[in-house]
Amino acid sequence: MAVFGASKESITLMKKIYVSQDGCDENRGTSLAEAFATLERAKLEARRFPEADVTVLVSGGLYQVEKTLLFSLRDSREKGRLIFKSMEGETAIISSGKAVAGWERVRTLPAGMSSDLIGKLWMAPIPDGIGDFKVMFRDGKRLRRARGAGFDPLPYSGDHASESYYEWRKQNFYYPEGVLREWKNLRDVEIIVRPRFHWMMNLLTLSHVDEQRGVARTQVKATYDMQAIRNGPSMWIENAPECLTDPGEWIVDTETRTIYYYPEDEIGLEGSVTVPSLRVLVKVEGSVDLDGPSDKPVKGIVFDGIEFTQADRGMWREGDLGMQHDWEMLDADDSLLRFRGVEGCKVLNCKFYETGGSAVRFDLHARKNLVQGNEIRDIGGAGIAFIGYGPGKKDLNQRNTVCNNHIFRIGQIMWHSHGVILWQSGDNKVFNNLIHDVPRKAVCMSGVRLWFFDKEDRRSSWRECGQTIRWHEIDGPTRTWADVLPYLHTRNNIVENNEAYHCLSLLGDGGVMNISGAGRGNVIRRNFIHDIETKEWTDGTIRTDDYQEGSVIEENIVWRTDNSGLVLKGENVARNNYFIDVARRENAAIRICENNKKARVCRNVIIKGETLADVRDEFHNQYGWANLLYAPIAPAGTKDLACPTLEALKDCCLDFNLFYSYAEGGMTSEMVDYLAAGHESNSEFSLPLFEHWEKGDFRTREGSPVYSLGIRPLTIEEVGLTEDFPVWFRAYSYSRRWRDNLGMLQGSFAV
Repeated sequence: MAVFGASKESITLMKKIYVSQDGCDENRGTSLAEAFATLERAKLEARRFPEADVTVLVSGGLYQVEKTLLFSLRDSREKGRLIFKSMEGETAIISSGKAVAGWERVRTLPAGMSSDLIGKLWMAPIPDGIGDFKVMFRDGKRLRRARGAGFDPLPYSGDHASESYYEWRKQNFYYPEGVLREWKNLRDVEIIVRPRFHWMMNLLTLSHVDEQRGVARTQVKATYDMQAIRNGPSMWIENAPECLTDPGEWIVDTETRTIYYYPEDEIGLEGSVTVPSLRVLVKVEGSVDLDGPSDKPVKGIVFDGIEFTQADRGMWREGDLGMQHDWEMLDADDSLLRFRGVEGCKVLNCKFYETGGSAVRFDLHARKNLVQGNEIRDIGGAGIAFIGYGPGKKDLNQRNTVCNNHIFRIGQIMWHSHGVILWQSGDNKVFNNLIHDVPRKAVCMSGVRLWFFDKEDRRSSWRECGQTIRWHEIDGPTRTWADVLPYLHTRNNIVENNEAYHCLSLLGDGGVMNISGAGRGNVIRRNFIHDIETKEWTDGTIRTDDYQEGSVIEENIVWRTDNSGLVLKGENVARNNYFIDVARRENAAIRICENNKKARVCRNVIIKGETLADVRDEFHNQYGWANLLYAPIAPAGTKDLACPTLEALKDCCLDFNLFYSYAEGGMTSEMVDYLAAGHESNSEFSLPLFEHWEKGDFRTREGSPVYSLGIRPLTIEEVGLTEDFPVWFRAYSYSRRWRDNLGMLQGSFAV
C-alpha cells in the first residue's frame, strides 16, 4: 500500500510479510492467518518489492535453519529497508541445533576410556546431514567437551637441523610419554596450545602422532613456537577417549559417527541434546572484489528483536590470514550473524547466546552500520567484530556505530577473544556499552605493526598480519612508521561512556581498552573501568601499545585494578583521568614505556589505596621486567637500555597531576628525582577530597585540589547502558546502580 498525503519525492511503499511456525510456504504471507512457515520464503517474497520498505514480522518460536539464510544484492534496498522483526511481545529464535536421537547406554567402552564409566556412559549416532562439529548443547546450554590434563612440551631434541628451530616448533612438539596416542580418529582430537605468550591461545587439530619418538605434528602452524610457558601448563588435548572422565562431558568420533556423553542427569535425555549444523546462521553478503578497489554492498537489511543461538565454531585452515596475534582470522565464516560487503545495515534489540564461535561480524566492506541494544552472552568467541581489508588503499570498513549493548561471558572457548574488535576499521563510535566477564580485552583497536612491512624480516610471511598486506596497493618504501600510516585504517575511532569490569580474567598482557599498531586519532574517553582481577601478568588497564601514536586517553575513571591504570607507548596523550586504587599487584600506577616520543600525562588523579601498605609508593614506572621506576636513574656504570635515565623522558610532559597514597601519604624520594628533572613541577601530593572513592562515589568536595590543578571533576552518571535497555540489567551494572542510588550510598556495591 502507499502513504497518501506526501510529496512524490517522499512516497515510500510499505509492505508487511508474516512468518509463523503454524504457517505454510504455500500461503500468501499477507497476514498471520496467511503466514509463511520459513524465513527463506519470506525473504524471497520480499524480493518482489525492491522499492518498498518491507517488514517481515516473525511470530514467536524456534526456527531451525539447516542452510545459512543468505541475503545478497537481490535483497539490497537503495530506498527503504528490509526488516526482519519479532512480533510485539514475542520472540523469534533462529538456531542450527539439530536434536540427537537414539540414545542408548554404552555396553562396551571404547579403547582408552576409564572403567569407571561402565553403566554411566551413553551413546548416539551423529544426526544425518551433520559431519564434524566442535560444540554440543543440552536444553540450550553448551556442554563441556572432555579435556585432558595439562602438560608442557618437552625440550627441543635438536634432531631437526634442516629446519629452523623456531619454525619447526610452530607445528611440531615432543610430548611426555603416554599423553598422546595414534588414535584412529586423529582428526577429531584437538590440541589447545598457549604458545609462549600471555596474550593468546590456539586450537589446532593433530595430523600425526609418533608414539615411538614421542613427537606430534599439527594440521596448521601455531601462531608462535610451542614451548613451556611461565604459568603452565601450556597444552592440553580435547575430544579424546581418555579425556572423558567427569559428568557433563562428551566426545565425538566422526569415524564411527558416534557421540559419547556422560550426562549429569539421565532423565529426559532423548530430545534434549542438540548439535549445530552451521557455523553461520544468517549472512548478508554483497559483491566483494578482494583484490580490486571497489565492491557492491548490500544495503538496508535490519534485524530487530531476533534471537540467534547454537552454531558451531570454525577451525583454522591452510591459507587463512590472521589479524594481530591471530585473535581472529580475516574474512572467516565464524559467527551467528555475519555481514560481508554491507552498508546501512542494523542489528537492533537482538540476543546472541550459547554458541561455539563469535556473535556478530562485519567483514571487509562495512560502512555506516548500527549495532544497538543487543545482549551478547555465553559466546565461544568474540562479541562484535569489525574487521576490514589488510593494509593498503582500500579503506571501506568505517563509520559504524556500536552502542548500548550488553556483552558478557564471551571468549569461553577462545580465551583471547574480545568484547568489541576494530581491526583496519576507522571513524567508528563505540559508546554506552556494558562489557564484563571477558577473558581478555573489552575493546581492542589494532592494525599491523611495522616489522610485518619489512620483506626481509621472516615475520612478513607469517599468517599473523604479514600476509594481509595488499602489496599491489603500497606505493614507495615501508621502512618507517610514517611510511605505513596511510595504509593503517584503525583511526579516528571514539570509544566513550562504556563500563567494563572483570576483564583480563584468563590471559595476560594488553589492556582492558587497548590500541596497538593502529592509525592516529583514536580516542578513549569517559569510560568507567573497574574491578579488574587478573591471574596472568598484565600491563595496563588502558594501554597504547607498540607503534601507536596520536591517541588521546581522557576523562576515564579506572578503579580497583590489579594492573597498572595506564600504559603509554609512543606519542600519545593522557589527560584528566582518575586512576584510583590501581596496580594492586604491581608497584606502578602509570607506566611510561619505551619509545615514549613526547608522551603527555597531565591533569590526572592518581591514588593508591589502603590495600597497598606493603607496596612502595611509585606512581610512575618505566618499562622493564624488574618493576623499575617511571623515570628511573640507571645504576652507575650500566648501559641497560631497559633502564633509561630521566634524560630519556626529557621530551615528555608530566605535570599538573594530583597524587596521594592512603598507605603512605606524602612525597617519596623517587618523586623528588622527577621534580629535579623538571617533571611534575606543578603537581600536588594531597588528598583529592572525594565523597567516598572507596564506595565508587568520585564526586569532589569543596576545596578539592583538582580545581586548582585544572582537572575537570568526573562522575559515572552518563556511563554504561541507558534507560532504553531492559530494567533487569541493573543487576550487572555498577554505574546504573550508582545512578539509581545517587546521594544514598550506604556501602560498597558488590559486582
